[in-house]
Amino acid sequence: MFSLLVVEDEDMIRNKILNNIDWKENGFSDIFYASDGLEALEIAKNKNIDIVITDIQMPKMNGIQLIREIKYLNRRVRSIIITAFAEFEYAKESVKLNVDDFILKPFKSKDLLVIVKRITEEIVRERNERSEIENLRKQLHENKNALKEKFFHDLLGNSFIGNIENDLNYLGLSNLSSEFNIAVVNISNFMDLIQGNDEEQKYICNLTLFNWVNKFLSGYDQIGGYNDPTIDFTVINYRLDQIVIIFHKDTEVVIPAFDELIDRGTKDLGFNLTVGIGNTYLSLTDMYISYKEACSAAMLSCIYGKGTVYLFNDINLGNKLYSKQLHILVNTRLYEDIKIGAFEEIKKDIVDIIMQIKSSKLELDAVNTIVNNIVLLSCKTINELGYNIFEIMDNKFSLNFSINEINDLVQLEEWLFGFFFKVNGYIIQKRINRNEKLISKIKNYIDDNYNRNISLTGISKDFGLSSGYLSSLFCEFIGLNFIDYLLNLRIQKAKVLLKNSDLRIYEIAEKVGYNDAYYFSTAFKKIVGINPTDYREKLSLL
Repeated sequence: MFSLLVVEDEDMIRNKILNNIDWKENGFSDIFYASDGLEALEIAKNKNIDIVITDIQMPKMNGIQLIREIKYLNRRVRSIIITAFAEFEYAKESVKLNVDDFILKPFKSKDLLVIVKRITEEIVRERNERSEIENLRKQLHENKNALKEKFFHDLLGNSFIGNIENDLNYLGLSNLSSEFNIAVVNISNFMDLIQGNDEEQKYICNLTLFNWVNKFLSGYDQIGGYNDPTIDFTVINYRLDQIVIIFHKDTEVVIPAFDELIDRGTKDLGFNLTVGIGNTYLSLTDMYISYKEACSAAMLSCIYGKGTVYLFNDINLGNKLYSKQLHILVNTRLYEDIKIGAFEEIKKDIVDIIMQIKSSKLELDAVNTIVNNIVLLSCKTINELGYNIFEIMDNKFSLNFSINEINDLVQLEEWLFGFFFKVNGYIIQKRINRNEKLISKIKNYIDDNYNRNISLTGISKDFGLSSGYLSSLFCEFIGLNFIDYLLNLRIQKAKVLLKNSDLRIYEIAEKVGYNDAYYFSTAFKKIVGINPTDYREKLSLL
């Protein structure tokens, strides 16, 4: 519903506006009127007005001044000016005030109503838009924890896009702008805690640890004789078997907290915990590096035992080159590009790795370590795809690369190109073979079920593919798109039935998968050139 304020000093015109239109019928619940601008302004101060209809020339305060004052009170008020032809030039001033429309005297009530209806439609649209925005703001506020979680996940996964400072301020995380370290808390006996591979139990176990770590660290300055309220922990639920912690304090200061966390975790929860801590960084965009370092440190538990705090420096012994090597290894899409067989992208990845090695001025031993790790991680990726590196390479291939076999970075780049050319070629051929078998199976399925209500979307779902990918494969291996293949198959089957049976046209249509005989006849004529009836008659003449 809307509210209307009519401002007109001439009684006859004012009454015409008020009485010649059924305002309630047209959505107006509150109708106010005034005979001059000052009286109207008092009403506007005390009432919520949607639309003002005002004469331009009035005593005490004219219509232009009134609208200016009302807009100052409420900028959303809509306005219509009544003006005589002689005042038209003066009315142009209304444009500066964003007056919605004007109407010339004398006017018909129905013409005024047309203008008012247009304005009310605009008001409804604006109200809906404001309501939608408010709902979105409400959702954002209610989901701020989810937004924080996504923010951290993007940083840890090196996929953050945007302005760090703006996001920190919006999410109320300004305290994170100082230097930081990442620690990971791994549940070493995670799978032992899950009985019968129970999916629900995995999440219960995960949330138990997350809530417990939050509670433990929030009160740590009050227990164990330790008192340092300046430590600021941010706990992130990152993986089912792993909690990530951001902290802002010298590592040596927080190690006692993590030692006690491990000890209490065993006593309170029965969890065997291991903590890994990455190096200190200043920029949050480096969070994923500190995270990778923390994960690498935690892996030392496989060698030296679980239930301990490990530092990244326990691996590299303070060697700064190792951090550069790790950065080169984690900041590449190479392994994802191997999975999809994108050799042009793989070549770009290799060129980027070589450029990073060159700009880092690494020692030969460090370069050797990088290449060995690239080969090993590539082999891991190949295994994940279900292949074996020794099926791809010849018997002389060794997983232990030696930099002594290479004279310079140009030769290293060529060696890597050659290695991945073989790997990519093998994967592509395997994929082609697999796709050939898959399309053959799908083709057989269509051949057996052409008379049923089958579709590309349904078949895609049945075979666990996307419809777009299946469509591309079908065109590649069959030479026709799915629709054309199915259409041709159905028409060929229909031709056989037209020749060898006395079935009626609608019966043949049903037998080849058409519920509509007219649609079947149209499709038949499109392929054969004549309709089914004429085709049958033509056969009878042979």
